[in-house]
Amino acid sequence: RKEITLPKKQEVGELPVKDIQSSGLLVIEGTVSPYGVVLWRKATHKLVTSDNKIYFLKGNRKSLDSLNYHQVKVTGKLISPAASKYPIIQINIIEALS
Repeated sequence: RKEITLPKKQEVGELPVKDIQSSGLLVIEGTVSPYGVVLWRKATHKLVTSDNKIYFLKGNRKSLDSLNYHQVKVTGKLISPAASKYPIIQINIIEALS
């Protein structure tokens, strides 16, 4: 018999973002808007920062819907691979600023 070795699963890396605190949490401010319905997508909303950087948000859909088009402060953890075009943030805390 021939043995088959599978490649090791790559670990999810974190993007270098200047707002990361020592606890590994990311704190970002921006405007929440709906992302739309995309099958198999974890995120339901997107966050656009003042410098037009886009992050996808994963969290409670009803809470995010109530904050659509509002300025918010999001505290969470990056759950997307480092090479992804738009990072996905798992929300821990979301605060309305406007």
